[in-house]
Amino acid sequence: MKFGNFSVDRLSGAMLAHSVRLPSGLLKKGHILTESDIRALGKNNITHVIAAIPDASDMTEDEAAREISDHIAGDHITCAEAFTGRVNLYAAADGLVKINAAAVNQLNHQDEAITLATISPHAIVRTGQMVATVKIIPLAAERQAVINLVADTAGRLLNLHPFQPQTAIMIQTVLSGTTEKLFEKAKRVMTHRLAAFATALVDDVKCAHEEKALADLLLERTRTDHDMILIMGASAITDRRDVIPAAIMRAGGQIIHYGMPVDPGNLMLLAKLHGKWVLGLPGC
Repeated sequence: MKFGNFSVDRLSGAMLAHSVRLPSGLLKKGHILTESDIRALGKNNITHVIAAIPDASDMTEDEAAREISDHIAGDHITCAEAFTGRVNLYAAADGLVKINAAAVNQLNHQDEAITLATISPHAIVRTGQMVATVKIIPLAAERQAVINLVADTAGRLLNLHPFQPQTAIMIQTVLSGTTEKLFEKAKRVMTHRLAAFATALVDDVKCAHEEKALADLLLERTRTDHDMILIMGASAITDRRDVIPAAIMRAGGQIIHYGMPVDPGNLMLLAKLHGKWVLGLPGC
């Protein structure tokens, strides 16, 4: 590709590097000049413009962006139309995005004309949300560079895993002074939060905030048909030996991890009991 300040009389088929405003309208950056455009420029005493003249070995910015985006888009990822050397990629469903970060980094170091920006790996996205964008920096890219990049880059770098319908039950433990209003609010809020991840709260039960009472209820509820047990304690979990983790262990469960490096929510507990996931919920 040749790039520079050229006389307009030899620029048919060239691409404008900067927009040019004429009385008849705006010729935008990237616009491919026609004979009609050249006559209009001459009539307005514009003799030179900064432009790019593609070689036979070049691809236009839109062609290159389209070819690369089609190569990297995986399951449930859709590509928009190429525009000004850019193709935006969107989520086709609500779910979790998995990104091959090493391959993205490799792609971005292969040719400075070609860039790929993405959201963070394992981000939760909603239908129609943009998850990545391919942008060709100059007005054209070398065809062989694009061919080499596609050959050297793993395909389907971005895949979306849609949320699968799940069911959950919630156990709320009771201490003296805990009000019914608080129980109802917890149920209402949790129902709303779970629905955003295609999960239905199918039951809400209560028991005393005691190790044995909770362990007995957990054993009973593991026999029912649901995917997950949520435990909202009347008092937040403060130690692995506290009431909720102790009750899970007593019922034959396994504490996988206690504590999470987030705020709010760092008192969350993750466990498994007879094949079912159990979440000890933080007070927030």
